[in-house]
Amino acid sequence: MSKRLAFLIDTRYCNNCKTCEIACKMERKLPIGQQWRKVREVRTANQAADSSNPLSTFYVAMSCNHCEEPACAQVCPQNTYRKTPEGPVIQYQEYCIGCTKCVSACPYSAPVYNTATQITGKCDMCYSRLQEGLQPYCVQCCPNNALKIGDYEELVAAYGESQDLGFETTIIPNGSETNPSIVIVKIK
Repeated sequence: MSKRLAFLIDTRYCNNCKTCEIACKMERKLPIGQQWRKVREVRTANQAADSSNPLSTFYVAMSCNHCEEPACAQVCPQNTYRKTPEGPVIQYQEYCIGCTKCVSACPYSAPVYNTATQITGKCDMCYSRLQEGLQPYCVQCCPNNALKIGDYEELVAAYGESQDLGFETTIIPNGSETNPSIVIVKIK
């Protein structure tokens, strides 16, 4: 059985430093206003009865979730998106016509339209780095090890299937239609 690469997002260690955002932006030479990885703040009611802080805040570093059933690939009229055998969903930007159907279809807002080039782009899990045996740049640069990459099944076995944060959020929509390749470790 082949591996299915996935991102592990450990909210216990993310402190909103945004190093992953900056690393991605620099590695991919993204223009001003473009981000393929975004650290998002989640605030929820604290469940601890004796807590003096009624709100709990944590951070989730999101990018493309390299879904098993990628919505972007399903709607693209040019077939610019392909799922590799290892799991990453890569985009062949040279075939993009800028129709933005992928932007509308993705429940995670992963594809981003570039007004200067008039095409879309998204995280490809640093596929060329993976082929060289290296980690994605965001993972390599995370100072707190809040981002990792590994085999989806192994990550689920170690951390549990935790895409559901236990409450409704627009940051991480229900993944039942796309089956995202992410495991989120949440603050207890």
